[in-house]
Amino acid sequence: MKLSVIMPTLNAAKYIKTSLDGLSAQSFKDFELLVVDSGSTDGTVDILRSYENLTARVIDAPVCSPALARNKGIENAIGDYIAFCDSDDRMKPDMLAAMVGLAVQAGADIAVCDFDMIYPERIIENFARLSTGEFRPLGDGVTDYYYRFGAAPKPNNYVWARLYRRGFLTRNAARFPDTRYSEDNLFNLSLLFKTPNIIHIGRSLYDYVQYDDSAMRKHIRRTNHGLLFLETFRNAADILSGHSENITEPILAIYAYTRVKSILFYAWQAGLPEAEIMVAISMFTVDGSVQKYLAICLDRDYIGRYCSLHGFSAEYENTVRGMLRACVDNTALPDMSEVFA
Repeated sequence: MKLSVIMPTLNAAKYIKTSLDGLSAQSFKDFELLVVDSGSTDGTVDILRSYENLTARVIDAPVCSPALARNKGIENAIGDYIAFCDSDDRMKPDMLAAMVGLAVQAGADIAVCDFDMIYPERIIENFARLSTGEFRPLGDGVTDYYYRFGAAPKPNNYVWARLYRRGFLTRNAARFPDTRYSEDNLFNLSLLFKTPNIIHIGRSLYDYVQYDDSAMRKHIRRTNHGLLFLETFRNAADILSGHSENITEPILAIYAYTRVKSILFYAWQAGLPEAEIMVAISMFTVDGSVQKYLAICLDRDYIGRYCSLHGFSAEYENTVRGMLRACVDNTALPDMSEVFA
C-alpha cells in the first residue's frame, strides 16, 4: 500500500460527499482511506460505505478531537506515505498522483502543495502563492523557513496541503498536540526541528471550502480567540523548549505577532465592537511571556526582518509596529484597515 489518507469525521453527512467524490476521482488509486469517526449519528459512516470504489476503514474514536483523531489515523496507517483530507474539503483529481510522484522523485519527507480558498461567492486561487523548491531547514534555516512559509501573510501550514513519509513520522514519534485550535500549525512547527527533506509543488491541488459566511461569523462571535491563541502560544513554547534560543526567540516573537494578527482578523471578519476586541487581546496578553515576546519582536526588530522578507510597504510596517506597541502597552489599537484590506 503506497498511501494512507486520514479523514477525521463527526456528523459530517452534510458535506462529506464533496470529499469522497474528490477521493473517488483520484487518478492515483493505490491508497487506503482511514475515516476516524468520533461518534457520528447523522449517517456519515453509511454515506462512506456507499462508495464501493474506495478502500476504506472506519476507526471508531468516540469523544475525540480532530487532533487526536488524526493521531489514531497515524497509528493505524499502513501506507508508505500519509495524507490528510478534511471531511468538508476536496482534493483535486491529480493531487495524490502529483504529491506521491514528486515526493518519491525528490526523496522527500514532506511534500507541500498550494490550495484554492473556495468561498460561496468567490475563489482565491493559489492562496499561498507557493513556488516549486526543495528545502532542508537546519540551524538558522529553521527560522528562515518558518518566517517564509509557516508564518507567511497567507500561510500554508495545513496538514491537508502536505504529504508525509510515514517512516519519518514514526521515527520521530510525531503526533498532534491535544489542543482545540491550530493543531496543524503546531504539528508542522514541531517537524521543522527534525531536519526533514521538504519539496514544494507550485500548484494548487486542494480546495479549502469555506461555507456559509453568516454561520462563520456566528461562530467567531461565540469564540474568544484570545484564549484560544493563548493556548496555542503555550503549546508552541513547549515545542520550542530545549532548542537554541537563537532559533526559539525569533520564532516565538513572530508567532506571538501572527496570533495577535489572527485575533484581530477574526474580530474584523465578525464585525466585533472595539471593546470586545480589546477583551480578546487582553486575554491573549494576560500571560507575561506573550507580552515579553511581543516586546522582543519590536525591540530586536524581528518584525522588521519579517516585513522586509515579505516586501511590506513602510506604511504597512508602521501600522504593524503600532499594533504590537499597543498590545505591549495596553493602549488603543491603530487603524488596521490597510492590513486586512
